[in-house]
This record gives sequence, C-alpha cells and structure tokens, in this order.
Amino acid sequence: MDFIFDLPRTPTGNDGIRTIICRFSKHSHFIPVGKKINAEHMVKIFMHNIFKYHGMPQSIISDRDPRMTSLFWKALFENMSTTLKFSSSFHPQTYGQSKEANSTVLDLLKCYVSEHKASWEKYLPLVEYAYNSTVHSSTGKAPFEIVEGGKKIPPILHTKDKIFEADRYVQDWQEAYTKVKHALEKSQTKQKRVADLHRLELLLEKDDWVLLRFEKARLRKSKGKECLFPKLSMRYYAPFQVSEKINDVAYRLKLPDSWKIHNAFHVSLLRPFVGNVPEDMPLDDQPEVEELDEILIPEQIVVHKERKVKGKVVRRYLVKFRNYSPMDAKWMEEEELADFPQILQLYKEVFLLESTMP
Repeated sequence: MDFIFDLPRTPTGNDGIRTIICRFSKHSHFIPVGKKINAEHMVKIFMHNIFKYHGMPQSIISDRDPRMTSLFWKALFENMSTTLKFSSSFHPQTYGQSKEANSTVLDLLKCYVSEHKASWEKYLPLVEYAYNSTVHSSTGKAPFEIVEGGKKIPPILHTKDKIFEADRYVQDWQEAYTKVKHALEKSQTKQKRVADLHRLELLLEKDDWVLLRFEKARLRKSKGKECLFPKLSMRYYAPFQVSEKINDVAYRLKLPDSWKIHNAFHVSLLRPFVGNVPEDMPLDDQPEVEELDEILIPEQIVVHKERKVKGKVVRRYLVKFRNYSPMDAKWMEEEELADFPQILQLYKEVFLLESTMP
C-alpha cells in the first residue's frame, strides 16, 4: 500500500491516489483520496474496495506513513489477524512494487490530462483496467489473467449515432483507453531502461568485508535531544563481515552485539571494503535511525474501568498520547503509567480513586 499526493484537486475534492498491489498477482487498485484522509477513512476504503473482492490479506507492506503506523490501524489489523510490515531505510526495496506502480500511474495520467489536469480522477478506472490487463514482466501474465483465470476482453466501444451525449461519452473513453494503453507500453520500457542503469552488480561471498551506508542517521544534540543532520552524519559505517548471502540483492552482516537492528541489508546500502582487514569488530555506536519506534508519551487519561481478578482490583486506563488523535487511545494498566505520575495522580484526585499498585 502506498499514496500519491499533491495531484490537482478534482471537483470531488480528491488530490491523491491510494495504490494497493497484490504481491503475488500484481493486481492493482488505484483509489482516489484526499490528502487529509485518516486511518478510519482508510479502513472504509479498504473494506469497500479490497475486502469485498479479495478477502482479508495475510500481511500488508507499506512505508511508515503516520496513517499506516497509527495505533488504531495497527490494532485493527491485529484483531483481524493481518500482519503489518513496514519498510525502512535498510530495505528500500521492501515495498518497491507500489512505488513502481505509482510511477506507472503518473505516466499514464500525464499522457491524457496534460490539458485538463483536474480530470485525472475521471480516467483513473481506465488506468486501473489497462494496468491489470497488461502483461507484467515479473509474472509473464496480466494480473487479470492470474486473478480470474483468463484474459480480460478489451473494451469494445461503438458509436450508434442515436444519442449524442452517449456517443460523445463512448468516443472520449475509447480515445482515453487507446492513449493509456500506448502510454503504459512506453512507461514499462522507460522503467526497464532506468532500472537497468541502476542495477547493482555486487557479488559478495561469505566472510567478505563491506562498508554499510545509513541514509537517515541522526546525531544526538545536547541534553539528550535528537535532530536529523544528514550532511553531518557518517556516510558509511565500516567495515563489517558478510555472514550469509540471502539472495542476489540482500546479505546478512556480522554486527556488534550492542547494535539492536536487523542484520540483513539490501545491496544498495553496501560497498566492498578496500584496505587492511581490521583485527577487531568495529566499536562505532549504533546510528540513531529514523525508523526506530517512537516513544509514546501519555497526554491525558480519558476514562478507566475496573474488574476483579482473584479478589484483587485490576484497573485499566484509556490513555490519549501526545501528537496522536483520540482514535489512537490505548488501554494501559496502572503499572505502565508509573513513569508518568502527574497525569495519573491528577486523574485519581478528580475521581477519588485509590491506588491499586502494591
């Protein structure tokens, strides 16, 4: 799942597209949305456009867009037994399928809406139909063929010279579909050419030494605060030994025990090490990366509820967090709020509650 935003606003108020791709079949849905879309609206779109046709997915891959990482979105799919997986700077190709689809969608829309930019939403269904009826390079089949077991018949559109508006509508769609199909072929050719130029021929073996690049490392400011200084952060961390080749584009490295990050990396983040092999494992501090989980800071207790367990009162609090909407409020026990005594004590004083902690 991904988004395309900052498109011309349409008469319906939409200025973005939500792209949803099936990793197996490459079947795609392109759904017009507004930039102010929230997690609750995203769920409605998912149920109306995905679930009723395809059921519930086993997993969903996306970037760390705040809508995708909201507590509400996470908890909802946890309840539905769907695993959420998020890309990181360590694995820039994790959800590359949606990025590739985004590029294709923009190419297709540009070919037809150059003069009337706000009309892109009108032709989005044609773009989706053309995309799903075109052979995909990785499968050798069109997405429709995989999902439905057979090829889709191209739209057969004729003018009957009976109703002027109906004839004009059909002519418009026929012209648009022809242009979209032609643009799709050009877009695929262009993307292949660009991909071939940037394809990395990096062949490593077990025990080879490499440099490791972090694209979004943070340096610590004074008083424990953090800020993003990409130009001042180290470009490469060096050197590390390859412990395993996962496939042609990913390797596992031997990292210091103190580093609490995943040890598998895409080849785009690696560079062969040239020089004397170090005698000891490098002791550089782990970079503070942007993808580390955010620390949730309780802002307000909304309500509480109590129940008795083996004669003991167990109290839970519904907590709203700073910089999160009330929709992301989470139930927490008193022990979990021990580091935030002020809001806990204030709530107890208002409702005359006694502590349940031993």
